[in-house]
Amino acid sequence: YILILSGFRTGTNRLYPDIGQSVEHDGIPGVILGKSDGEALVSTIKASPTPITATMTVLGDVVPDAQSANIVGVVKGMTDDVIIVNTHHDAAFTGAVEDASGISMVLALAKYWANFPYQFRIKTVYFVLEGNHWDWNYPSGSWHFINNSPDIMSRTCAVLGLEHIAQRVDVVDGHYV
Repeated sequence: YILILSGFRTGTNRLYPDIGQSVEHDGIPGVILGKSDGEALVSTIKASPTPITATMTVLGDVVPDAQSANIVGVVKGMTDDVIIVNTHHDAAFTGAVEDASGISMVLALAKYWANFPYQFRIKTVYFVLEGNHWDWNYPSGSWHFINNSPDIMSRTCAVLGLEHIAQRVDVVDGHYV
């Protein structure tokens, strides 16, 4: 497939989908084009009097011995009902947003909840920093926690996923600021 990110104001060719989009990575070969490259390709295809063929070679590395782990903290409530607050602690690129912002929110909530008087903490809260988020088995850290915590999951009332905070987004010279 060829995915053209025509709606991104920066013209980026990078896409990091979130679990809420129900994306499944199954090794489909493809390429992602930014807005201007995508427009150029569409223009070339439309202008051609004959069908256009192409060969696409997708390269990558699989690191089977790479290791990651989930980090889990628990603040006990008065009942066994569970709320999960989570984010991932790995990143696809270097930056404070990916995903230090999510971690800072989860840790701030954990600190706040731990200092909240016990008699007002009705539910038990699990604070989960998931590892191995950027894996073909996306989101591997989440699946690992779910599959290895059936008792916790059976008592879970709500899950709050946090990541990527910003006050606002501006585009300057084709880059997010």
